[in-house]
Amino acid sequence: MVDNEYAGSGKRVYVGRVLALANMGFWCFNLFGFLLPVYLPKAFKMYYSETKVKD
Repeated sequence: MVDNEYAGSGKRVYVGRVLALANMGFWCFNLFGFLLPVYLPKAFKMYYSETKVKD
C-alpha cells in the first residue's frame, strides 16, 4: 500500500464522510440549538443589567 498513490478503500472514505457530516450536525445543533437561543440572552442580560460606574 505504500507504493500506491491512493491507499484508502472506498468504504473507508465513505465512513469518513459520514463521520464528518455527523460531526458537523452535532456542532450546528450545539451552536444554533443551545448556545445562541439559551446562553446568548443570559449573557446579554448579565452584561446590560450591570450598573455602569463612571470614573
